[in-house]
Amino acid sequence: MLITIPEDIKFVMAQLTTNDYQVFAVGGCVRDTLLDLEPKDWDLTTNAKPDEIKEIFKDQVCHTAGEKFGMIAVYSFTHDRIIEITTFRSDYNTNGRHTDVQYVSSPYEDSMRRDLTINALYADIRGLVFNYHTGLFDLNHKIIRTVGLAYDRFQEDYLRMLRAIRFTARFDFILDPEVFDTIKLLAENINRISAERIQVELKTMLKGPNPVKAISLLEQTKLLKYILPELFLCVDYNHFNPHHDLDLFKHQLATMKKMNEFYQKSQVSESSIMAALIHDIGKIFTQTFNDQGYANYYDHDLAGLPIIDNLLKRLHYSNAERNHILTIVKYHLWPHWMINDFKKNNKFNIKSLRKFTKNVLSEYTTKEDESYKKQAIQDIILHALADDSNKPDKDNSRKYFVLNDLSRTLQSTIPVQPKPILNGYDLMELGFKGPEIGFLTKELLIYQDKIYPEVLTKDQAKKWLHDERIITYYYQQVGESNHE
Repeated sequence: MLITIPEDIKFVMAQLTTNDYQVFAVGGCVRDTLLDLEPKDWDLTTNAKPDEIKEIFKDQVCHTAGEKFGMIAVYSFTHDRIIEITTFRSDYNTNGRHTDVQYVSSPYEDSMRRDLTINALYADIRGLVFNYHTGLFDLNHKIIRTVGLAYDRFQEDYLRMLRAIRFTARFDFILDPEVFDTIKLLAENINRISAERIQVELKTMLKGPNPVKAISLLEQTKLLKYILPELFLCVDYNHFNPHHDLDLFKHQLATMKKMNEFYQKSQVSESSIMAALIHDIGKIFTQTFNDQGYANYYDHDLAGLPIIDNLLKRLHYSNAERNHILTIVKYHLWPHWMINDFKKNNKFNIKSLRKFTKNVLSEYTTKEDESYKKQAIQDIILHALADDSNKPDKDNSRKYFVLNDLSRTLQSTIPVQPKPILNGYDLMELGFKGPEIGFLTKELLIYQDKIYPEVLTKDQAKKWLHDERIITYYYQQVGESNHE
């Protein structure tokens, strides 16, 4: 079987072959080409050692950070891309987290260290494919299978269990029964892998073409129990509510699926998919029953926040990502409330809409938050639409899009966390001190918001403090004498 090798890749390969070295394209580039997909990268493997590779490509070497693992990166000037060239190698001293490597002399020996058969396909400079295992058969029959025994491959690196599931979902293949059973047997070992590596795999699954299949396989193999135990508790959890015909786990999967569809259309942020997957975790801790025997989940949005915060910290999400996901969860019920108000009055309550928009935007206070703040309103409202899309009554989509347009219009006009016109130094110059300053600052912000869009000058603010006798009110509240 032949594949087409891009000209710049063939040029690099030719420089190795003319120096009497073997060289092959390997892994995802061969696999994706055979599946008629555009490869993200082209990786090469050779019997040339790192020093020999550097000598051949001394004018093209891009970086040598991976040299201790046998990898040298060279630059393709014609196609403006990096090509990684790795020496044939095999693994030893494996402990499930990292592996030591040693150089070998043939592509077959190199193939024995690879995780999946579909990733162990090689192609020479002519494009001739070398199939040392069952890679071609497995591609044709849509099977995800390990190179050799699954138990051996996973014990070399337990992250491979997540990779097997990710590829199964990405290509909508079947997970080989031996691989499935072995993952289930070794699932608890996933916690030996760093949180950062797990996070990367999880994010890739969520933004991939089939996140429901990926998360479902995590649940079936018990990996979910160790990666997201909070979500695992939701499996088979009955809502006992006429507004839900799915259990809690499947409801969140369905919401996540819809958010993924929005993401594929560039309508929501990547982080919003994770928020959808875990947005109702608080329901487990807030279930009560009314006289009709139906369950209610009052304040489940707020109850879930500390649980989700700990979950995201455990997986080492960045502060900005964590804040955005928590904000979506915190406000995910607000659009529902505003839609219900619309149904009663046949119009939106602009005051409520303005409060919603202002409150959401006030959650984003750092420079790192800026990109998420721009997307926040739309993420939350489309989350609410996704949340409703898997319920028995699904007639709200038009109203949500109207709500989204209104909110985005307001977003451009509402000041977010305005700075008080008088700062701490200004207030100290007026003779105020200690807790008085904090109180006055808060009152100024409230007043500034009340008179918006009018803007106070410093002199007007000082006059307002004096005329309204704000500090007198403060001491009446705390039961002390007036400030002199």
